[in-house]
Amino acid sequence: MRLAALLIVLLPAHAAAQQVVVSPAPEDVAVTVYRDNNRFEGDQMRLSWLGGYALITETRRVSLPAGTVDIRFEGVAGNIFPQSVILSGLPGLPDEKNYDARLLTPGALVGGALGNQVTIRRTNRVTGEVVEEDAIIRAGPNDIVIQTAAGIEPYQCTGLSETLLYDDVPEGLSDKPTLSVRTRLETPLVADVKLSYLAGQFDWDASYVARLDPERDRMSLFAWMTVANGNEATFEQAQLLSIAGEPNREDHNAPGVDAPSIRLNCWPKDQPPPPPPPPAPMREEMMAMEAGDIVVTGSRVQRAAFDSAAPAMVASQEALGDLKLYRVPEPVTVAANGQKQVAFLVKEEVEVDRVHQFWTSALPYDVDEAEWASAKIILRAENLEKEGLGEPLPAGNVVVFEPVADTWQMVGEDGIENLPVGRLLELELGQSADVQMQQRIFGELDDEDGNRRKRIKVELTVTNARPTTTSVEIPLGLDDDERLSRPNVRVVERYGRKTFKFDVPPTSERVITYTILTRGED
Repeated sequence: MRLAALLIVLLPAHAAAQQVVVSPAPEDVAVTVYRDNNRFEGDQMRLSWLGGYALITETRRVSLPAGTVDIRFEGVAGNIFPQSVILSGLPGLPDEKNYDARLLTPGALVGGALGNQVTIRRTNRVTGEVVEEDAIIRAGPNDIVIQTAAGIEPYQCTGLSETLLYDDVPEGLSDKPTLSVRTRLETPLVADVKLSYLAGQFDWDASYVARLDPERDRMSLFAWMTVANGNEATFEQAQLLSIAGEPNREDHNAPGVDAPSIRLNCWPKDQPPPPPPPPAPMREEMMAMEAGDIVVTGSRVQRAAFDSAAPAMVASQEALGDLKLYRVPEPVTVAANGQKQVAFLVKEEVEVDRVHQFWTSALPYDVDEAEWASAKIILRAENLEKEGLGEPLPAGNVVVFEPVADTWQMVGEDGIENLPVGRLLELELGQSADVQMQQRIFGELDDEDGNRRKRIKVELTVTNARPTTTSVEIPLGLDDDERLSRPNVRVVERYGRKTFKFDVPPTSERVITYTILTRGED
């Protein structure tokens, strides 16, 4: 029987000689996703190449005959780590296990039939006449070259509709990723087999939306758990969990699925054909077939979070040793090459401080006194329950909105690392042209002998063009031989630096003065 390339769903030929039991799908499945901790905070996930992984736990019921039997677990993740597989529910240990990663695709059929005879069917587009003839595949799946009685020619370059037909399936091809296990039983058995394994090409991220209430120094904080599955397998009605933290794990590469595509190339009729190309590396070919990225932008999160007063379901947070586990309360479908979003954080009243910040060395070298610097806009919140938060915050991206009339406008975006309870949440929203600083130094830095002077006076002028009072911070970088003297503003310690902290009234300026003493000065 002849089969067209896209219509074949058969077991490999060698399986016919064995007792084979096929488990097409699990009865119950749990997917626990671990984040790619090599991504920097704020970096978006790429669905075409995900750096995290998942623990897949499946329960499958199989009816097994007595004797030696091959159990084929179909539909496992294509990027399974075979060495991580754990089986329970079978008597004794399996004799062997194999991961069949060669998927049945048009490209795989061509590659598996190299040098073998097939049939080419050609249909005249005008008359509808169908002609079939024997052919031998000489090269493919890239730039397919066939040989017929008329000679060597490129495939699908005659102007006619052409289809390759195959008499059987090349050995080792499967229509879906499959894990096979061989075992021996004394008597027939109906078993609930639990199959657990790690698989690559998963990832998850936290997508936060913050809405500011500037008049009350409050914000609401909402977060999505966005899970990505870059595999060809879909997990229906799965218990979905995500792990926040950085568990130690050796970096092993999953074998991936061999799913080569077909690329066609024609050459002029009056020129000889090119030599057959070497076989393409199948894994690289598969990775080149990138699916479109699904990026959750601030505006999309805004609509999802703001149009609904309460999400349909919220993932619960649990402790897992020093890690944090987020459990989706209802079964969900984790689609192949797709993303799933579930809310996991809703906080309505979080106390925040907005400060404008300038960074400078205590003794600003190479000062251009005509230059004005813009302040960084910093939003801060203590991750404490009494401040309205008090939840561990997984790494992710934060989009901040502020009300303007009857709409919400984005005012900044920043990434955060894993933030435990008790730590300071600090977001950089951008720069403010309304709050600026100019620096001046009185006196020369060096005397005529090139020696550094002992006492330098610095003046900082900070202007505020905003209609409200602005809180300003200026952390100073002090060298080991420098000492701060006689500042005219309050000094606090922040991140191990002496920091000026003061307010500037609306549409006004404030002048900060201080002196730097070098070591040896009384």
